[in-house]
Amino acid sequence: RRAVHEFKFPDKLLKYIPYGVAFHAIERLPNPHPEIPRLIYLGRLIEEQKRVSRLPILVSQFRRLGLPFSLTIAGDGPERHTLQSQLGMDEQVHFIGRVEPSAVGLLLAQHDFMLLLSDYEGMPVSILEALNSGVMPVVSDLPGFREWLDPNNAVFARTQDAGWACATAGAIFEA
Repeated sequence: RRAVHEFKFPDKLLKYIPYGVAFHAIERLPNPHPEIPRLIYLGRLIEEQKRVSRLPILVSQFRRLGLPFSLTIAGDGPERHTLQSQLGMDEQVHFIGRVEPSAVGLLLAQHDFMLLLSDYEGMPVSILEALNSGVMPVVSDLPGFREWLDPNNAVFARTQDAGWACATAGAIFEA
């Protein structure tokens, strides 16, 4: 509407294409163990762009510091088997594979933090979905994220810094 009325675009040239993210709040399920943050990675399991190799580094830091956590890895891709061998499968790390789009909101509502430690991103739908579900994003400290995410409701991981994993683990526990 703004493009047509304010900027005088011909309305026949414009189409509305929704992202597919519901704009009604999804009620978050309470954490029965609030001392154990529930983390989720939801997306393609690929190294280029998504840098999923950072997940084992962060998990290793949690374990090294003796911090309790639960991590769900939802998605599939070429790095799945590598991640499974590096992270193992125990009571702290769960691989659930591909998730149907209709189930994403409820899945996110069962977690506290969503990890997206990419090297570059536009405006990922997964972050919009996380915010809609009341889940705090943990994202690489990229200019785009800094522009539109509220620093009081996000954790920015400075993944280019040597101590990023320790700082990120600490920030998650402080949030």
